[in-house]
Amino acid sequence: MDLEQYPFWSEPGPSPPTAGGKGWCFLEYARTLWRHKTPLLAITGVSVLSAAVITIVQPRLYQSHAAIQIQGLNENFLSLRDIYPTTAPSGDNAVYVQTQAEILRQDALIQEVVRKLQLQKAPRFEGGATLLGRPGNTGTVVQSAALSEWRAAREIKKSLQIVPSRGSSIIQIVCNARDPRLAAAIANTLGETFIEQNIEARQRAAKQTYASLSMELEEFRRRLLRSEARLYACDRGLSTTSPALKLELDNNRQFYEVISRRADEARVASSVRQSNVSLVSPAEPAAHPYRPDPLFNLLVGAFAGLAIGIGYITIKEQTTSVLRLPGEAGVYLTLPELGAIPKAANEGFAPISCLGAHHGTTPVRGASVKQSASGVSESFRATVASILSAGQNGDYPRTLIVTSSRPMEGKTTVVSNLGIGFAEIGKKVLMIDGDLRRPRLHKLFDQANSWGLSDLLREKNAIEELPLEALVKKTNIPHLYLLPSGTCASNIFGLLWSERMAGLLPRFRQEFDCVLLDAPPCLEFTDARIMSRYTEKLLLVVRADYTEIRTARAAVQRLLLDGIPVMGVIFNCWDPSSSDTYAYARCRQD
Repeated sequence: MDLEQYPFWSEPGPSPPTAGGKGWCFLEYARTLWRHKTPLLAITGVSVLSAAVITIVQPRLYQSHAAIQIQGLNENFLSLRDIYPTTAPSGDNAVYVQTQAEILRQDALIQEVVRKLQLQKAPRFEGGATLLGRPGNTGTVVQSAALSEWRAAREIKKSLQIVPSRGSSIIQIVCNARDPRLAAAIANTLGETFIEQNIEARQRAAKQTYASLSMELEEFRRRLLRSEARLYACDRGLSTTSPALKLELDNNRQFYEVISRRADEARVASSVRQSNVSLVSPAEPAAHPYRPDPLFNLLVGAFAGLAIGIGYITIKEQTTSVLRLPGEAGVYLTLPELGAIPKAANEGFAPISCLGAHHGTTPVRGASVKQSASGVSESFRATVASILSAGQNGDYPRTLIVTSSRPMEGKTTVVSNLGIGFAEIGKKVLMIDGDLRRPRLHKLFDQANSWGLSDLLREKNAIEELPLEALVKKTNIPHLYLLPSGTCASNIFGLLWSERMAGLLPRFRQEFDCVLLDAPPCLEFTDARIMSRYTEKLLLVVRADYTEIRTARAAVQRLLLDGIPVMGVIFNCWDPSSSDTYAYARCRQD
């Protein structure tokens, strides 16, 4: 038979990704994510669900915006530049606006807002809760108006944002609260209070200027009176008239008039309510909460879930080196890959399972019997062809032991389906359940396990004297026979090492064309290593995305050190959708 029709036998297959990451191209990475789509979608789903729960339980916050404008004063009005020495020069407008923004953040101004809105009397502040709905500090609190006012001012300050607009004289007052009307009221009251304090500050400055000028005006008035009295005395001839007296009088009168005019201007300015700050955009109660944003939270949850899932899969792929695709077992284990068995994609073939034997009592239906055209049945036929073609001149190993490195790799499934495959081509096949600890074959073929291998090894009669009908059971599949494991044995090691075991397989080799022995995992138990002494070849079953490379290597090394002839590897339960290279295996025949 031409082995080239079985690429898993003649070709080693594609090289797997290396630990250094050179093999991790974008396409391979996408295939890896697709192969692990279930955990990826699960992690993403949990993240989105968490975001939805957070969105539901998160308190609704409303945001209101108020805008105030900082304008330059009319410096020619009432000579206010002389009255208000703090009037900002036009060149320092940006610094002036930033200074006003810092004043808006001061605690004294915010406490005034609290007093105007009577927020210190709200239960949320008296009881220790916060404006944003978060619980406050617990413990015994001295209930007083001052403490409640301080607590309310502290929480309001946390909810406020003072944002100077770059390149303009506008300052944005942003307030967040669970009550939309409260948020608008706080923003507007803060702006109005700031304007009132600005007006009061200017009036106080004007009054201080008027008081200072009044004192100077009184001093100049006295000087002027003395100058007038001295000049009057000269005019009456009481003393010699001097030009200096007239000059002094003129100077005192001029200073008096200037100070008097400035004092009058300061008195007028102290009563004028003028401010360079105006509320240009009052805040309105928000119709909808700005937080939480359901769409944003769900998008963040989805992206976070994808990022966590991709990171988890990447780390898992890099740290856990498992066999993934056909050909990798041959490359890593330097053994022929006799077959690559794909997953049974709900094709109704009960015994074919990636996890091993079927646990129910449904009788087995072979690939050739029920699904002769399925991809799974064809893969087993190809494996049978590889075994038959391994020898020369039509000779092939007639006694085979099938084992794995770990449990749950599907060795019992492989044995049962290989038996069906050999029987399909007319070979007389015997399957022996050598797993005396966890027998499965009798369940697959709906046979009783009241008598079997362990009972046969304990028998006293010579094996040659027992009729074949008493040794094995015929299954419902033509040419296929079964020897169950038998009743539970306590001394398994002694039974397998006995002379009866040494004479049993030669007897079966004379009666059957093929003997398949299902053995326990070789790294956990010595059963497979003992029974291999009586068989011709050993088949090692590995499972895709389950068997670690180092574990399989350890099993092969152990078997080779024992001198056991390992015929090859059967790559079980791989997903054809994980690689476009093997897309032909997914095609169905009409």
